[in-house]
Amino acid sequence: MIRRSQPHELDELMALWLQSTTEAHPFISQEYWLESEELVRNSYIPQSQTWVCVRKGKITGFISVLEKRFIGGSFR
Repeated sequence: MIRRSQPHELDELMALWLQSTTEAHPFISQEYWLESEELVRNSYIPQSQTWVCVRKGKITGFISVLEKRFIGGSFR
């Protein structure tokens, strides 16, 4: 099922973001992503419209759209 994310799911989204981002960019130090985590958590996700894919009660992916027209990221 795909639906809008809920504010209480932010920790779950951030865990998925960190895992998929570091796996997709093995050539970039994980430290860089850890330093970026606060910006993503406190700025990018709150400013975007985020939809989640839920399977068997667990979020398995999400997509965030900024300014109603830019895909800020797609993660799974």
